[in-house]
Amino acid sequence: MEFLQWVLKTLGKLHIKLPGLKIDQEEDYIFPPHNIPKKQKESKPKRSIKPLIVLVIALIIVFILLVELVFIPVIARSQAKEGEMALAAAQKDAMQYEAEIASLSKEEQISREFTISYEYKTAASILGRFNASYAYRFVSLGERTVVDWGIAEASLGYTQRAVNRVEEYLIKMNNKITNKDMFYYYLAKWYRSINASTASHYVELSKSIQPPTLYSAATILDDAVSHSNIDDRISALNTVLQTYSDKFPQIVVSAEIYLGDAYKTKGYSEPNFFSKSVAMYEKAIEDIKQEHLPQSEINNQTIDATKKIISVYRLEVAFDPSVLNEAISICDNAISLASGSKSVESVYFEKAQIYFDAGDWANAIESFTSANTLFPNSPYQQKSLWEIGKAYANLKKNEISVTYLTMAIAVDPDNQIVPSIMLDLGANLEKTKQYKKAMNVYKAILNRNDINKYVETEAQRRLASLKALYGG
Repeated sequence: MEFLQWVLKTLGKLHIKLPGLKIDQEEDYIFPPHNIPKKQKESKPKRSIKPLIVLVIALIIVFILLVELVFIPVIARSQAKEGEMALAAAQKDAMQYEAEIASLSKEEQISREFTISYEYKTAASILGRFNASYAYRFVSLGERTVVDWGIAEASLGYTQRAVNRVEEYLIKMNNKITNKDMFYYYLAKWYRSINASTASHYVELSKSIQPPTLYSAATILDDAVSHSNIDDRISALNTVLQTYSDKFPQIVVSAEIYLGDAYKTKGYSEPNFFSKSVAMYEKAIEDIKQEHLPQSEINNQTIDATKKIISVYRLEVAFDPSVLNEAISICDNAISLASGSKSVESVYFEKAQIYFDAGDWANAIESFTSANTLFPNSPYQQKSLWEIGKAYANLKKNEISVTYLTMAIAVDPDNQIVPSIMLDLGANLEKTKQYKKAMNVYKAILNRNDINKYVETEAQRRLASLKALYGG
């Protein structure tokens, strides 16, 4: 009994209570006295859980807002920055790699292992549709890498090797390839210069793909353009337009541009096709707006199509000078559209050339002079000075013509057009009775090693004629 009391007191000191027993350190009893009233249980007020639920919901909303407004933007910015850095690094590596292989032979270039940076450049730059971070993941995929390698080989002139590589992969992995349309497109493209019948085989395979894809449509478009007979090409391109008119806007626009080119070619023998060419280019300009491209790209494509219209008018004014005003109006519209872009430069010179081709010498001189003033370092400068010299010659102002033709030669004496300019210079020196200088010009032409047969024959004839009259 004493032992039991000792155990219970020890438990009490340790603040361990047993049900029904009161251990008081000041008292020696271990059992509750019978005369001590039992305590009534106190009833605790019930607490509502609604505030707790509201608090939890509020915390969840705050968490979501933090994620949406803080964490996700921070992560997105970080990834964008990482992508930009990867892009810059890849471009730098690609430039270094290209510089390194530039001194190698084509065979050595092909045998070199393609680095990630070079594959990235192929994926992101040549194909033009991948961001930096995705491109690095993309180049590791078998299908695309094989095709990219083929593209690189074909661009270096090893078309047969590109065909062998891609075709071998297509045969080996046939059932596992997910983008057969892409393989058919490139194989058809490369085989056109090797084996026309095999190219046609891949065109037929592309036609069998249902529903049509952008690659299969592009394969059929390229096949249409490849027809050497102009009438067959026109017929095939019209078929492409009918087949894909409501499916692929970019294929439709390309087909319209190619058809405009075909009509333009046909116009050399049948001038009434020039108007059909213009109408097709104008249709392309309207359809460009359906491609859902950025406005800047729409403008660029529109300018390119408009320049094609201008090129037709350059031909047409030679047959029908009455279209000159219409041609100049189109040039002015193109200049307005291309304002601020690099394309505007060529349009200014095209406008001047149309005046020249129409025989409007005064306006041609004014327009070429204005273009040279606006673009003093233009690649068109030498040609425009030549045209100004010829325009003055046509106005019987031969001395001024000599000045401009001399200026044209000085821009780039090694240019392949210089012998022809020199031939015009000699003719104008003769007309101003500067026969000795004219003879020296013809001799200088004959001392060059870049003259064609016509220039050589004409220089020899004129020189012999002058020698017969004036000696020397």
